[in-house]
Amino acid sequence: GKKYIVLNAKAATNLPTHLKFYTFKKLMTKYDSGAALAEGLGMDPEVLADTFKMYNMVAELKSDPLRKTVFPAVPFEMEEEYYAGEVTPVLHYTMGGLRMNTKAQLMRELPTGGFEVIPGLYGAGEVTGGVHGKNRLAGNSLLECVVFGRIAGSMAVAKAMQDQPLGSIRLPTPQ
Repeated sequence: GKKYIVLNAKAATNLPTHLKFYTFKKLMTKYDSGAALAEGLGMDPEVLADTFKMYNMVAELKSDPLRKTVFPAVPFEMEEEYYAGEVTPVLHYTMGGLRMNTKAQLMRELPTGGFEVIPGLYGAGEVTGGVHGKNRLAGNSLLECVVFGRIAGSMAVAKAMQDQPLGSIRLPTPQ
């Protein structure tokens, strides 16, 4: 079934900017009470109240069968405001891809082993295998795109100029 992230009013006070954005984008919905939350999620309010009671008890005892150890913003109460959003899997970065060299030239594997440059073909960003190996540092993919994007662009221009010198390029005349 569907999974939701649910924040009560106490948790929401720590994330005002995020919640304003997520509600604007309709990724999260604000509910005036636990009963309204239950209705919005299509569940019985008594089941939600019982779930909150169980969560509060586990938090108080600090003994969670699922091994959760941190319980911020407790207790959860039916009489407070809530924010909820459906949690869905997303793909935000692709590890692996086409092999490239330091000049952003894409490469092909040779049947005899090793690799060779594919003339005139350049890559940057997530189309390439990247520089991170089996994992990456968060945020570094943008830097990688900019650096190798500039290298790929420069290499493509240099290749085009080599193949067709500037004097032979005909620019369109203004109308």
